[in-house]
Amino acid sequence: MKDSISSIRKRGKSSILRELADRIDYEASSDSSPSPNSELVSEIHNGDELKTLTVSMEVIIIVSHCCNESNVVDLDLSCFSNLRKLIVGDECLKNVQEVKLIVLNELQTVVVGENSFTKAKCDRNRHFYLRNCERLRKLKIGSGSFNDYFVCEIDNTPSLEVIEMGQLNDDRSTFSCGSQLELKSGCDGMK
Repeated sequence: MKDSISSIRKRGKSSILRELADRIDYEASSDSSPSPNSELVSEIHNGDELKTLTVSMEVIIIVSHCCNESNVVDLDLSCFSNLRKLIVGDECLKNVQEVKLIVLNELQTVVVGENSFTKAKCDRNRHFYLRNCERLRKLKIGSGSFNDYFVCEIDNTPSLEVIEMGQLNDDRSTFSCGSQLELKSGCDGMK
């Protein structure tokens, strides 16, 4: 974990990733739980590494400018039952048509950097699903990410406190092609 955090800080590509790295480092140092080195963390640099992840991963970090290969078209992390954090850097996964984060009971944080999951034009076949993640507290999506996605569905996330999509006064849209943007239920603690 510390190596991943150091890598994010050195590259300095995304303010969102740096902020999260600082927060993770702070939480790890002030928490009495097991050390961050005991977490199952994977830093992903390409589509082949993404395909070889073991389902026991607790933290998945997709490094900026990675996983843009034409054969990386789906991101279904629903089988990662131990996943607690998903961090996606800037300009990643541009060819992914469908993102599924479904029934991830340990998932607490999802952070996506800027201009990720974005090609250029609206596409009715591009969908984002975040469902039945009972411990999810924070969803942060950087400006320009999911810009051409048609569906954004967030459902049954009772612990969700924060949704941040894009930044104020930034022309790059998030989910601007969406005809179906739904926050369905279970977000009583929303701030």
